[in-house]
Amino acid sequence: ASAGLRAGEALSQALVAVGRGNYAAAIPHFDSALAIANTMPDGENAVTVLLARGRAYSKMGMLERAEGSLLAARSLAAGTRQRYSLAEIWHNLSHTYEAGGRRTLALAASDSFIAYAAGLEHDPIRIISRHDAGLLRLGLGLHAAANRQFEAMVALVRAERQNHYWAGEYYERIGNARAALGFFRAGVAIDHGEVSLNLAGMARAYEALGVHDSAATAARR
Repeated sequence: ASAGLRAGEALSQALVAVGRGNYAAAIPHFDSALAIANTMPDGENAVTVLLARGRAYSKMGMLERAEGSLLAARSLAAGTRQRYSLAEIWHNLSHTYEAGGRRTLALAASDSFIAYAAGLEHDPIRIISRHDAGLLRLGLGLHAAANRQFEAMVALVRAERQNHYWAGEYYERIGNARAALGFFRAGVAIDHGEVSLNLAGMARAYEALGVHDSAATAARR
């Protein structure tokens, strides 16, 4: 229990530094947390630290170290019930490979992210997995494949009644302002954590539809 508390304290210090955008300052705390976690019989704490450290390295542009930390997390988590951690590991590997221009690996990691997230019913990570997959393919010029991922995302948004902003953003991007408006309005009513995003989307959609008074009202809100 004492080791768990010390690992948790070091991880908390690392996450405070990450929250301030000071990733370099976070790394020694991650390393301390990992050293303690490695002495514990349950590898779950080490997976958590390795994942967070890999994300920090990726944000710093230190892609080889990011990959190493994330792959170590994947190895520890493999064969366990840590489905959420595995989904997030593949999520971060996809972004890391994308940042390094490693197209094939990025796409494969994105597919793994989707596969692991799929089993996490009612968790918004399923929607995010499809959203990220769409953006990745869009950035690579794979427009038809991107749209298939976005449409799968929209279906999940409808089914789960959450994260409406991302569906609205997709329809806004492809020029369907009326469909976008419907999702943004639903988001204002339901997604209380994303009200400002959805109101901004409403303002843009109303403006695109030429309903300027409503656009101004949404913008003021």
